[in-house]
Amino acid sequence: MIRVSILILLVSLFLFSKSASPQQTNVHRYQVYDLKTNNSIRAIEALNDSTLWFSASGGIYGFTQDGGQHWKIDSMKIESLTPDFRSLAVLNEQTVLLLNAGSPAFIMKSTDRGKVWKTVYKNDSKEIFFDAMKFSDGTSGYALADPIEGQFQILATNDSGDHWDMMRNLPAAFMGEACFASSNSGIDITHNTIWIGSGVSYNRVLSFGNESGHWSSTTALVQCCGPLQGIFSLDFYDDQNGIVVGGDYSRKSKTDSTAAITKDGGQSWKIISSGVLPFGSCVKFQPASNAKTIFIACLPGIYFSNDAGESWKKLDDESGKEINDSYFVLDFSPSGKTLWLAGANGKIARVQLK
Repeated sequence: MIRVSILILLVSLFLFSKSASPQQTNVHRYQVYDLKTNNSIRAIEALNDSTLWFSASGGIYGFTQDGGQHWKIDSMKIESLTPDFRSLAVLNEQTVLLLNAGSPAFIMKSTDRGKVWKTVYKNDSKEIFFDAMKFSDGTSGYALADPIEGQFQILATNDSGDHWDMMRNLPAAFMGEACFASSNSGIDITHNTIWIGSGVSYNRVLSFGNESGHWSSTTALVQCCGPLQGIFSLDFYDDQNGIVVGGDYSRKSKTDSTAAITKDGGQSWKIISSGVLPFGSCVKFQPASNAKTIFIACLPGIYFSNDAGESWKKLDDESGKEINDSYFVLDFSPSGKTLWLAGANGKIARVQLK
């Protein structure tokens, strides 16, 4: 009986260790596309494994529907302005919204895959500067801008972006506090919460509870404080599990305090990157990974973790060579099988994962 009990215990421990071991990440193919433009791409959104939209400086935007084999690329001017489209939202196969950084600010909407565009929002304030736009579904979305007169500026829509209104309950900002328009990922939405990451004079994660109806904030511990320091990107897998990345853009190789993670809905944060990760421009949890697999677009390289940030590796291509390119932004397809990357000089890459 004792031998049987020991055998059952050993088998149980083996099965537990096998199930608890982190999922492996392997690259099937890494392919870089030259879009023949020198514009900086700061926003991408993957609709599926084959369809990706991007927006860039110089009024450039475009998409592929066949995994990058062919691209439809166009540009626009708005009232003689050449917009820097740093924010993008793709609602379905036909509906796309673009938002520029700087003043005047415009939100442009197309319901025919970019053939015709309509201005659905305009702001002439000299102080307005939008950083990111995010939709929780096909109808509800938010657009985040830097503080004006001590308050963050946040637009909301409930009709797929046809109409936008400033939120009534805007969070207060500390003097000098701001956000970064580095990768259209300074704001995120989970089931019950809106999340915002800040920097410059403070590095906070602000959260608005849909049930409580008020804002709260915590310090996320990443590098602070300076003009190019703080949280540049955040992502929440659910209401409890989230990660922030950033650091010091002026010292991108510095590896201390560039990422922090929470497992209790932002009540507390743990630094997870000291001595490993350089500056991080964009972070995403891999879909269907149970909040275990995380990818970060660093400058340079793509880093990933399969154990919720406990350990990190640099991503290799299919030949086993480290990917040392710099990308500002990344995004997963909903299936989690395809990772898209984009950055300076119109560079876009597609990573097919095994």
